Amino acid sequence: MDQDHDVITADLMEQPEAAAELKVHPSTLRRWEALDQGPPRIKIGKKVFYRASSLRTWLLAHETGNAGHTAVKPPVPIAPPLRRRIARASAGHGS
Repeated sequence: MDQDHDVITADLMEQPEAAAELKVHPSTLRRWEALDQGPPRIKIGKKVFYRASSLRTWLLAHETGNAGHTAVKPPVPIAPPLRRRIARASAGHGS
């Protein structure tokens, strides 16, 4: 049974390793996860894992070229958290 487990988890990597593979910051992967975008992921408890094979597939699907390939738009960056902007705005107004 341990052999089956090893095969299933053989190409799993944690978020920092997946981020390094994609050459993005780990916070980018967390943002994509919050937006339900980015590469497929597996969540076990509070830990998030990525399959190396899924990262390759996802990355290739986002490849563009001159041969009539359709570009896939990257995720839109998130504006600074709303509560920070609200806090700054209310700090300037006396309550």
